[in-house]
Parts: sequence; C-alpha cells; structure tokens
Amino acid sequence: MNDAASSRGQGVAVLWMLLLVPGCQGCSHEGLQPRDSRKLAAPSATRAASNVAATEVSLPQATTAVAQTDPPPQVRISEVLFDPLLLDEGAGEYLELVNLSNRSVRLADLTVALPTGRRVAPERPHLPWLRPGEVAVARATGRHPDLTLRGLRLPNTAGRVVLLWRDQPVDAAQWVVQRRRSRPGVALERRDPRLDGSLPAAWRPATARIHHVERGSPGAIEWPCAALATTALAPACDRRVEAKAARDGKNAKGRNLCNSGPAVGRWGGT
Repeated sequence: MNDAASSRGQGVAVLWMLLLVPGCQGCSHEGLQPRDSRKLAAPSATRAASNVAATEVSLPQATTAVAQTDPPPQVRISEVLFDPLLLDEGAGEYLELVNLSNRSVRLADLTVALPTGRRVAPERPHLPWLRPGEVAVARATGRHPDLTLRGLRLPNTAGRVVLLWRDQPVDAAQWVVQRRRSRPGVALERRDPRLDGSLPAAWRPATARIHHVERGSPGAIEWPCAALATTALAPACDRRVEAKAARDGKNAKGRNLCNSGPAVGRWGGT
C-alpha cells in the first residue's frame, strides 16, 4: 500500500514539474506550451495594415477634368424655314446647322429645344458626326444626307429654338412675324454667325429661289469672310470675290459676300 501511494505521489510531482517548466516540448501537442499573445498578434496586425495600404486606391479624376475643360463647339443655326409652301407644315419645315469648329461634333451631344419645350437630338445613322465646316439640314423626316429631327414643328408667327451641346446653350434662333408682313415659303437666313440669333436684326428673308415657289438656301451659306477668319470655313472664303462685290456696290442690301457656294455643302464642308 505504501509503495502504491508513493508511486502516485511521484507521478503527481512529475506532472506538476512538466506543467511548470516553460517551453515544455512534451506538452506542445496538448496546446499547453506557453505563448506570448502580443508577440503572435503583432505580425498579423502588421500584415493586415500592409494589405490595406496596398489595396487603397484613389478615384480617377483625369476624365472628369478633361470633360469640364472641353470648350463648347461653334455650332450655329444658320437658316430657319417655319412656314413652307412646297410641303405641308412639319414636313417642309427645316433648321440649318453649321459646324464652325475645327473638330467634329457628335450629334448625340447636340439637342434642339423646340418652341413646344420638347428636346430632340438630331440623328443621322450613316454618319453620327457633324464634321468641321459641314452645313447640314435638319427635317422632321430627314432623307439622306439630311439630319432627322423627329417632331420638328415650328410656329409661323413667333417662335424660339435653342441649340444645346451637353445641356449647355450654344445658340438660339428667335422670330416674330406680324401677320400683315408674313411671307409664306420664305426662309430666314442668319446675317452673320457673330450676331445673337435671338435678336431680329440677326435675320433676313432669303432671296434665292427654290423651284420658283420658295426662297431659301438649305445646305449652303454665304457669310462675310471676316466672320469666318478663325473658323473651319475660312478656306472656303474667296476674298477676291468679296472685294469685287464691294467695288460693284452689291452690298447695298446687306448680303453676305463670302463665296462659300458648293465648297461648303451639306456633304462635309471644306
């Protein structure tokens, strides 16, 4: 009996010695090896911080900055026919647009605010751009190579059309016609692209005949060379024609004298 008790006492003593000895190799499989929790947590915290730092990114700002600094193009409304004779109302009405910029303009970026308040974007499936120097005619039912401006309806007595680029107004055409001075079938032509299109003085009745019925010049413009000196239409100006016309006194009625003619057509400018 004494031997058994002695053996149990020795076993308990050995077990306590194993538990008290730091770094016991025999206890490692039982999870009894003492560990410093601070030393173990430090490397994992460091790795987590480095991973967060590595994954931190800044939002790209270059595209937004470029879009904000992109200036509006010089697109102008150069002619308006709001009271046609050859065709019915709506079908015979048109707006003439000209791109005076030295870069192409996406038609998707252009919007026309009609007198009704409706906004419509001009369309042209085969060519979704308005090229530099191009003069294009926009109709409610456009035919090649015209632009399609769906829902175009212009009042005959008074109206206002605003041209927008990315929701920024770039030009306007406004007219007020008294009934006693109404001239059906006669388009209004822009005298000069530098004039404010919302002023009556910026417009004049067209004189060129169309099928001996209407008067207008859809698809072609005649403007002073001085107004086109820094635009995409500058090469189309023949200053010799302008000087000759001035000598011949053909400017009495304020006609524009820049010889644009077929060199500046709806098919793509200069």
